[in-house]
Amino acid sequence: MSDQQEPSTQTPEVIEADALAPEPETTEHETETTPDADSRKWARAAFVISLVALASVGAGGWIAGQQVADAQSDQGQLAVQVSALQAQVANLESATAAVSELQTNLARVDTAQQQVLDAAAQAVGVSDAVQGQLKTFVDDLADTRTRVELIEGNRAQEYLLAEVEYLLRIAIQRIQAGGDVGTGLALMQSADQTLANADDAALFPVRRALAGELAALNAIPKVDRNGLYLALAAAADQVDVLSMAPSVVERAEAPEATGAEGMLKTLSSFITIRQRAEPIQPMLSPAEEVYARQNLRLMIEQAQLAILAKDAMAWQSSLQRASAWTDANFLANDATTQSLIATFERLSGQPIAPELPPVGASLAALKLVQKARDAALGGN
Repeated sequence: MSDQQEPSTQTPEVIEADALAPEPETTEHETETTPDADSRKWARAAFVISLVALASVGAGGWIAGQQVADAQSDQGQLAVQVSALQAQVANLESATAAVSELQTNLARVDTAQQQVLDAAAQAVGVSDAVQGQLKTFVDDLADTRTRVELIEGNRAQEYLLAEVEYLLRIAIQRIQAGGDVGTGLALMQSADQTLANADDAALFPVRRALAGELAALNAIPKVDRNGLYLALAAAADQVDVLSMAPSVVERAEAPEATGAEGMLKTLSSFITIRQRAEPIQPMLSPAEEVYARQNLRLMIEQAQLAILAKDAMAWQSSLQRASAWTDANFLANDATTQSLIATFERLSGQPIAPELPPVGASLAALKLVQKARDAALGGN
């Protein structure tokens, strides 16, 4: 609107400038004119002034009209702006309502969000508890799996240890109860070989105890009980072939006698006189001979029972009595008698019940190892 008013403001200024412009200078000749000339001069001036006034009035009217047009234009623009402002105010009122509704919705959303946050916090707490329980369950499961793997991995070794325990128990029973050192020693050696095949450092205490017991058993004098028993059985078979001891007076075949001197020689050939340090024993009757042989057999059988019972005193006593009985009742010069007496003396020098070392330390060590393994598998 200011751009439209610029021509109207410039036009009057131009007219006034033109009206106020100085007139052309006149010469002295012109100034010295007649009264008619003055009247014409004033008429011209009045005309110019009239023109100027008219121009001013026209310009003022034009300017006024222009200003009215501008004012109307401005009023129209103001009306448009007012309408736009009214529309904006209406929009603002609707926007305010929308904002209010939006604020209400936001408040609801905040409330719902807070509820969601509370529920989420509660869910987080529940999740933490569940995760804790899950972790405990996973740990328990891992522990159980480890135990199962350990059990599965050591099942063969447990069977092996059970076999070793069985061998040691039987060996100890044969040594302590039966006195069979040979069988017990063989069983313990088998158990030691089984432990060596296991190749487990935890079994070293068992092998150390077992090695000590094996060394002690190997130091025991070997007793061939079967050989001793069979030797006595062979001696019992010789009893029937032994010759009985002769009487004090032995009869001889008498030579032919001639005359008195021959008669004396013949009589002297029938009689033999011997000197004996022991009391003279009468000849045994057939019944007593059977008794002597049977009594010797009983003494030999007592010696055999002593072998089975591992009774060293009964063994020595039976053999000594058998040797004395053989020497007293059977022919001493007979080779069978001498051989039988030598057999009795040789056998009496053989120990049948040597002192046994204590055994059982290896089995006790094995029990400790098994107990430790069971505790490890059981988690105690």
